[in-house]
Amino acid sequence: MSSLFAVALWSAACASPPMLAPRDAQTVDQPTPRDATSADAAQDATALPDVATDRPAPTDSGSVDVVDAANCPMIVGDDGTGLFPSTCNCIPNTTRACSLGPRSVAGVGACRRGVQRCIGSGEVGRWSDTCEGGVAPTTERCDNMSDDDCDGMTDEDCGCMVGSTTSCYSGPAATMGMGACRAGTRTCMAGMPAMYGACVGEVVPRTEVCSNGADDDCDGMIDEGCTSMGPSCAMGPMVESATGRYIVVANYDGGRAVIDVDRAVEFVGVIAYEPVEVVITGAFASSVRRVHVVGFNSMTAVVSGVAAAIVERAGMPMATLTDPAGYPRMVCASTCRGMPGGCNTLAQVLDYFDRTFAAPRMWWHLQYNTFTGVMFTVSRGGCCGS
Repeated sequence: MSSLFAVALWSAACASPPMLAPRDAQTVDQPTPRDATSADAAQDATALPDVATDRPAPTDSGSVDVVDAANCPMIVGDDGTGLFPSTCNCIPNTTRACSLGPRSVAGVGACRRGVQRCIGSGEVGRWSDTCEGGVAPTTERCDNMSDDDCDGMTDEDCGCMVGSTTSCYSGPAATMGMGACRAGTRTCMAGMPAMYGACVGEVVPRTEVCSNGADDDCDGMIDEGCTSMGPSCAMGPMVESATGRYIVVANYDGGRAVIDVDRAVEFVGVIAYEPVEVVITGAFASSVRRVHVVGFNSMTAVVSGVAAAIVERAGMPMATLTDPAGYPRMVCASTCRGMPGGCNTLAQVLDYFDRTFAAPRMWWHLQYNTFTGVMFTVSRGGCCGS
């Protein structure tokens, strides 16, 4: 291309465009507004979705339903208030009532309706996957007094309420509460159904034992057929049980009793009508954890050799064993062979301390006369002195 031709082309390209004459403003064609009621207007109105008009109306509860149940089935519930899957659309920040079970259980027993929330921002959100506050039916439990399966019945099919107790006695009914016999307790154990466990603590009739001064066979008579109600002091003291944890010294006239604790023993029981003094001594005196004194003048009892904090002066409490031959309160002991003459029977004395210490007995000693500085040795035992 020649240089002259190139210059000619450049000149043409850079030339000013031709000027157009201005149009008269009165002659400009303006768009004519369409009638909103016309078919054309209706067509225009539907050309683009109006988000505001596409939104569903709130329900009576203030919540909204923005899904088609046919295309977005509920995953729980059968009454229109179950949970919608989290893949379903909704209007953000709206809520709807929900339940975790059928309509028939809502509000029954432990079952409760809850709230499902629409989460997200903008125009469209997604339903949460939880029904807040909703309580669904569960397997019936036997330990909470609640209608867990929401069928209108509480703890049905449960044999008992877990943890509850009931009295039990396997001996002849006429012997319960007679002599040494007493009822026990059964405790309801967890399970389906819950059931009561074994009878614990009952005492049923047994063969009469001549060394304990008790009505063991629960026939209303104490040590019947026995020539002696306990070891006679003429034969020397005796230890009833080497593994026992407490001893008892008892009389009517009170006095001064010295107890040589030459082997460990935890509890010491004392009963007397007249004022009594008890001296705890010996290599194992520190093993004594509790001294319990009852009787007519027990509030004035003097106990030494142990800390004052472990000494209990109990006055005249009610006897724990009803014995027609004895006294209804713990006042004194007088004999282990015949009628106590207004005092407690040996059976009452032993039953009272058995229950007070809730421990096995090592031995007991009973006499009518005054303790005149008599020495009781734990390892040797006690006897029936009157």
